[in-house]
Amino acid sequence: MTTASMSLAEVVDGIACFRVVGTCRLPLAVGFVMSALEQAIQGQHSGCLIDASELDGFGSPSVATRHQVVRAWAERARGLVAVALVLRSAVIDPEKIGVIAGRNHGLQCDVFDDVDEARAWLRGVLSPDAYRR
Repeated sequence: MTTASMSLAEVVDGIACFRVVGTCRLPLAVGFVMSALEQAIQGQHSGCLIDASELDGFGSPSVATRHQVVRAWAERARGLVAVALVLRSAVIDPEKIGVIAGRNHGLQCDVFDDVDEARAWLRGVLSPDAYRR
């Protein structure tokens, strides 16, 4: 059963902050990130923070799935937006294989289990000019 939803929570300092909550399978969760990326790009925001820490219904993806997913996200982002993804600790790979794969495909990204850390990372990688957008 799918009960998940995504909303734009706020835009602060050039960072579009999305919140995803509920229960769904992995393909829908991947789609939420794709949608957030597209909305951030359309809004000309340089940063995209996606807080999916309260999203469940799937386990930790395989390495192959992580590669496939971040490659699709990199293609969608087109180098126009940096992405910080906040997830439950249980689904974060301690070696951050997905982050490495994303960066190898040109996606400026990282994954966190804390929203404040994610926001701080985005602020650190975005230029001050990004805040003026």
